[in-house]
Parts: sequence; C-alpha cells; structure tokens
Amino acid sequence: MTSQSFLRLPESVQVLVTEGLDAEVQNAFARIEEAQAAGDETLVRFLEGDIMRASALRTKITGEDPKL
Repeated sequence: MTSQSFLRLPESVQVLVTEGLDAEVQNAFARIEEAQAAGDETLVRFLEGDIMRASALRTKITGEDPKL
C-alpha cells in the first residue's frame, strides 16, 4: 500500500527519500560483512534489523519492493 501523502511530494523529494533508504540498506550490507569478519554478532543483528526497518519503510511509502 503506497502512502498517498508521499506520492503528493515533488518527484525530486520522492527520489531523494527512496535513494536514501536504498543507500542505507546497501551500507548496512557492507557493514555486516565487516562485522562478520570481526566476529561482532551483536552488530550483525543490529544491522539486519536496520535493513528490515528501512526496507519496510520504503515498501510502505512507495508500494514497491526494495532493491535488495
């Protein structure tokens, strides 16, 4: 379900928000690799949760599946 208020925003703002969420997810994936290499499972779980929240928000506001 898309957020109608989000869709009323200027397209440039929509792109900025969705690209920011996508970048957050990609950065978290990169940090997961680093955390796994360092053996920090607590950080891995935290970053996985961050990915899930950013992906869920993107889906909620756009109605699209995130590009994971």
